[in-house]
Amino acid sequence: MAQPKTPPISIRPSAALLAEVDEWAKARGLKRHAALLALIDFGLGVASKPSPPAAKPEAKRKAATPKPEPFKTRLKGEWKAP
Repeated sequence: MAQPKTPPISIRPSAALLAEVDEWAKARGLKRHAALLALIDFGLGVASKPSPPAAKPEAKRKAATPKPEPFKTRLKGEWKAP
């Protein structure tokens, strides 16, 4: 059964607080929204502790993804599907 949606809320944090949240989120590979929810849960005692920083996702992605071949135009007869 799907959980009912909660009403949206709005806050206006200071620029300094948003910068800290963004830094915390980036270290854990989260978006700002998910980071704010995690920090609120932690502050209210719903979560036992905030998640640790994520391992560098860029390094994993670079190692796992081979470089694609340069695109060749179909007009010159050199195009081939990836």
